[in-house]
Amino acid sequence: MTLTEKSIEKIIRESNFSSFMNNSKWEKLLEILIEKFDSLLIRYKLIGREKILETEFNIVDFSPFFIEPILYKEIEWIEFPQKMIMINNKRVSRQTIFEHHQNISEIENLINKIGVFDLEKDNGTLRLYGYK
Repeated sequence: MTLTEKSIEKIIRESNFSSFMNNSKWEKLLEILIEKFDSLLIRYKLIGREKILETEFNIVDFSPFFIEPILYKEIEWIEFPQKMIMINNKRVSRQTIFEHHQNISEIENLINKIGVFDLEKDNGTLRLYGYK
């Protein structure tokens, strides 16, 4: 389900979210991270939705999109896990399962060099908030 910009603004307003990010801050952060690491394992939650999604992020989309058709302003948080298991192919007979690892301390250090962000580190994950 893709939300309209108007419905996103309504959710933000009604939820009394405090905003910690904007489009240019997201773009700068993700460009520098991708330049340094080539790709990142991420989990993310969008405002107004309960489902947590995960992917390997390796390219910064064109503004104002995080991952088209998702807008930056929809991102409630992004989480960088130390370890993530990814399953390729929905068809069981062709599935391959990979366990990926990334150094979240290195990611955290780079994020802190870029600027001031609302970060939380816990149990092998680093979470960056767009809203709280």
